[in-house]
Amino acid sequence: EQRTLMQRLRRVRLEIKILFLIVVCLTLGFGTYVIYSLSSESKALMHQHRVRSHLFGETLISGIRNIMLSGRAPYVKAFITEAREEFDKVGEIHLFNNKAEEIFPPKSPHISIPIDDAKLIESLKYQTDMENLYPLKNETSCQVCHADGADIRGTVKLSFTQDADWEKAMVQVVHNAFQAIMLSGKGEFADTLLMEINQLLGVNLLQVYDNDASYVHFGNDDIEVNEDILEYVADTFYENIDYASPLIKDNYHFSPFPNIESCHICHSPDSKLRGILAMEMQTD
Repeated sequence: EQRTLMQRLRRVRLEIKILFLIVVCLTLGFGTYVIYSLSSESKALMHQHRVRSHLFGETLISGIRNIMLSGRAPYVKAFITEAREEFDKVGEIHLFNNKAEEIFPPKSPHISIPIDDAKLIESLKYQTDMENLYPLKNETSCQVCHADGADIRGTVKLSFTQDADWEKAMVQVVHNAFQAIMLSGKGEFADTLLMEINQLLGVNLLQVYDNDASYVHFGNDDIEVNEDILEYVADTFYENIDYASPLIKDNYHFSPFPNIESCHICHSPDSKLRGILAMEMQTD
């Protein structure tokens, strides 16, 4: 009986060891998988965040530069104000000059405010820690008016807090920049704007069609939106009184340019629309 009891105890200990090993293996295996999945998802979200932040930042830089080159510097203030309103749901926009001053601040946008943040001043001065800072370089074309020898004309700072409606905000920022340039009467800079933004990572297509959406007026016309989609969009905009509302159709974002009174200097007032912006972005 004593031998039988010892055998039972050994068998029980063996079963406990086996059960313990099974629990450990399952815990480690499943836990490792969960940790790996969370890590991969976190990296993917961080990459997505960086791409969207970069896309917004470079779009704002392109808009500011081309509006300035069109000779209508006062339009930059309106552009930044409108961009800030569109960006309000996803984060904050700040614009600094190369004298450590914030220009067109959210409050009292008619004045420049000295920066108090020492770390930010250092980042702007030495172009370090540029995670959310996008410099506006003093390119040769800028030096026609700004010949102070500075390498940087200004810097855009983005605080990208969430992803809600980021695509809609992006479309409206491009829309406002294009419209500001066209109102300056320098359409060649509107072409440059679309070309620069179309080359950014995250943009698949960026075009401006005529008022009937029958042909590409600005932008690369190698690839065009499907005719049926364009016809639907044009009909919708002409039937809708609220021309400020963008439209999404088959992954494309459309935003209309109303034929406002300022447009009548160069264009006929007969049509309700001047054109339609079409944009497709990577959502992954």
